[in-house]
Amino acid sequence: MGGYGVASTLKDYKPKSAEEEAIKMVLLAFESVWKKHDLQGVLTLLHENAQLMIGPERRIVSKEEYSVYLPTRMENFPHTKLCEPTISIVGDKASIKLLVDMIKYQRTFEFFMFRENSKWFITGWDTN
Repeated sequence: MGGYGVASTLKDYKPKSAEEEAIKMVLLAFESVWKKHDLQGVLTLLHENAQLMIGPERRIVSKEEYSVYLPTRMENFPHTKLCEPTISIVGDKASIKLLVDMIKYQRTFEFFMFRENSKWFITGWDTN
């Protein structure tokens, strides 16, 4: 964690199924476009009906509302890395627990994903 190489990265994760591989690829894409400050890239990975938690007040916003906050969040946490995934899939829904290393601090997140038209989308997240 914290850039010391202790946590296993998402990239190192060995998927146990084709579904896990597809989810891993979406999350790796999320990590990549985030680091590039690619606003549109992040938005394409979010489901149209996503409900996204922001800030210490844990406010839930829509994808459209999130797009307003996204540039500032990318600026504040430019080197975000996803680590130590635990993936749980039930039908077309998935829950992925991850350690999110934001350099300034680390926090465990639970990402929620939904498969629509054979493609996985991020629908939201929560922190523990």
